[in-house]
Amino acid sequence: MLKAHVQFYSIEEFGFFKRKSQSSSFGGPVEYFADFDRWLSSQSTLGSTLVTDDRISSRVSGRTYCRDFYHCQDTGNYLLVLWNEVSNADGQVLAIPKSSPLGGSAVTEAKAGKDDILGLPSYYWFLPEHNAFATIRFSHSHQSIVTLQHYLKSYAENLSGYRLFNKHDKIIGYKKDKTSDKCSWFRFHYSKKLNKGERKNLLDHPEKITALVRNAELPKAVPDRRSSTTKGVDELRNLLSRMVPRGWVDEDDDEVGYTDKIDRMLNDAGVQKVSVEIPFVADQEMLKFLVEEFDENFDEGGFDRVGFKMKNKGTVWLSASSIKADVDLDLTASRTKLPTAVEIMEAVNKRRAFLLNAIEVDDLSSKTG
Repeated sequence: MLKAHVQFYSIEEFGFFKRKSQSSSFGGPVEYFADFDRWLSSQSTLGSTLVTDDRISSRVSGRTYCRDFYHCQDTGNYLLVLWNEVSNADGQVLAIPKSSPLGGSAVTEAKAGKDDILGLPSYYWFLPEHNAFATIRFSHSHQSIVTLQHYLKSYAENLSGYRLFNKHDKIIGYKKDKTSDKCSWFRFHYSKKLNKGERKNLLDHPEKITALVRNAELPKAVPDRRSSTTKGVDELRNLLSRMVPRGWVDEDDDEVGYTDKIDRMLNDAGVQKVSVEIPFVADQEMLKFLVEEFDENFDEGGFDRVGFKMKNKGTVWLSASSIKADVDLDLTASRTKLPTAVEIMEAVNKRRAFLLNAIEVDDLSSKTG
């Protein structure tokens, strides 16, 4: 069994829209993924699924590829597996050769070979009938909604079958067929599914907030020449070493070398958990802005979360008001083999009723099962 954290999102816009139009002309999830599936079936290797060479933000350290894709005919749902050039929470990276076929399960520990793509998978479950999708997070995976949005948008703009070219082979827009009069452009916007009552209680009372609280897991530093964040993590780790316990122990009193032993424990730890509390005062407009940014961009999971400390109430975590489910799925994973899209979809289907209950009950904030 693998423990999975499933976070649900509403699809606000998905497809190709004419300028200033509020409804799509074509290319909703079903049409889009049919086009994507046709393109993907013509790709022979993982390396050929790179849809753009752009690196989108400091939070995404490398490129993104499509590892696997599955359309379940029974439910009409889709399972998309992306491969990201990143490292996970315990500092481990895996590797897949660029020349490996799509849809496989084999991985290796990172060797930084010339043909290897070092990174981790991310899993996305699309439910067109609910106008929704979900991230599925395992201990071995990396989730980034920003990466998903960028990958789908880049495919639509750069490789989809809807592109319209001028005589100089420059893309000038997108059409489903040549008879339509105006071009359309791709949009993919989403919002986190929420317990709206709980969230409203927070937004209506900014005067009760006294601090912003951020919990984070610091990965163990590993040799990873790709990562621009490694140096920053090492610097923070060194700071922790000085604070725990060097920040309050006189070196002259430590004849046994306890501080050195704790330094070694810090260095050997797979992950270090840090909680930061910052005095914070906000009006309603600022609070609304911050919460909306969290919902759109922050990929919560486990200890990694954001909240506000409230007068006479303790900390209110923003993740507590999101619609999610923690579930055991009938899957296995190892350092040499990860579950495929088909296997994950089959495992999800076995728990489908439980998972769908989370999004069908509006006032439900979370489930465990």
